[in-house]
Amino acid sequence: MRHRNWRHRAACRNIADPEIFFQLSESSPLTEKAQRFCARCPVTDECLTYAVVHNCWGVWGGVYRPEPTTAAGERARRAARRAMAS
Repeated sequence: MRHRNWRHRAACRNIADPEIFFQLSESSPLTEKAQRFCARCPVTDECLTYAVVHNCWGVWGGVYRPEPTTAAGERARRAARRAMAS
């Protein structure tokens, strides 16, 4: 359950609008805002590792990961949003 523990320490855990982390473009001003938000987070390594393991898209650990364009994309979107809500 280590992955759950890092989320409790994440800077984004109580953010009012988590959609800033799920933009379709790396050059979006909101993506840049999310990356700046991550810059002050103590768990960026754990966050990015989670995103890589679970094929999540958006900004994770300060890194933009593009949205999957395969059939797995919808599953990845749902997983990413569930992770942010937890």
